[in-house]
Amino acid sequence: MRKRILLGATIWMISLMAGCQGSTGAEVPTVTNTPVPTATSTPVPTATSTPVPTATSTPVPTATSTPMPTATPKQILMVTYVENGDGTVTVDGLSSEVGEALNSGKIEILVIPAEINGMKVVKVQEWAFCYIPGLIEKIIFMGEDTNEIGADAFMSCGNYLERVELPKKLRCIASHAFSNCTRLQEIELPNTVQIIGPNAFRGCSSLEKLELPASVEKIGEYAFNGTAIKEFTLPAGTLCVHKCYREGDYYFSTQPDDGYSDGTVFRGMSELEKICVAEGNELYTSVDGILYNKDLTELIKIPQAYNKPVVLPDTVSKVNMAAYDGCEKLKEISFPASIEGDNYYRWLREECPNLKKDNSTKRVLCGNFCA
Repeated sequence: MRKRILLGATIWMISLMAGCQGSTGAEVPTVTNTPVPTATSTPVPTATSTPVPTATSTPVPTATSTPMPTATPKQILMVTYVENGDGTVTVDGLSSEVGEALNSGKIEILVIPAEINGMKVVKVQEWAFCYIPGLIEKIIFMGEDTNEIGADAFMSCGNYLERVELPKKLRCIASHAFSNCTRLQEIELPNTVQIIGPNAFRGCSSLEKLELPASVEKIGEYAFNGTAIKEFTLPAGTLCVHKCYREGDYYFSTQPDDGYSDGTVFRGMSELEKICVAEGNELYTSVDGILYNKDLTELIKIPQAYNKPVVLPDTVSKVNMAAYDGCEKLKEISFPASIEGDNYYRWLREECPNLKKDNSTKRVLCGNFCA
């Protein structure tokens, strides 16, 4: 059952009342039998001899004497929701009234409430706020119990979204949840996040930094494609980033012995210069910012913006199929004799057009392998 709720509205009003105080002069008795002294012989007190207080002698407070609170920045106050039947609700969109306000560019902050009618908000529904127009610059989750952000929930959320404050108990960021939020610059993942879905931050071209908490176990393909992230650190608990398996309509990273090898998590990260691995990770290691498996027998990924000469360890015998993906700045690489067959040359033609030298064979390479 879909319902709407007004989350808050306050109208400040001021009524001012002002009074004026006045008085008249004392009455002067007249005498008819005895001549009355003239006004010049004995002055008669007048109303002006004793000043009468006026409205201006004591200033009356005005609306500007006590500044009133204002409702800036403006906030979205109404959302729609669905009851889950267990005392919780799922937020699934905006009311038509709020939509009209967005279309006129009047709203700056999108607020996801902690509770609605005493029921905790535990999820943001798929497609709930995607393609929102208007001037939304910030999204705030007021509560801690929202544990899932559904697929496409905030996809292409306006052209102004710069910051998101996530709930502290968030577990899953589903596929395309924040994709194409091109001005998103700041988002902090809580240490409860376990799943980052495929394409979750794809196209967030202003996102330069994203720290993954140790709780992250599963990352979907192309999760950070098109971001401006320059340094990426794999958490200790991350299971896999270079092989994927199908789960429903999407691919997720999985154990190295399963799925297919594709390096998809890092694909499209054109600004990536360095890959690090947190201490305690049992599957991966990093040498000079390049990602290998734990025992240094497989080259997993050279960062796409890597521009220094690469010398692979002598222990490397296998090259991941996406190891050079997008490495257009790579100019020099040295392969060890331990490389199996000639697969270390695979994909170089398309992925590394500026590669000039392979130090292992002294073979000069040009963009089209002409030499």
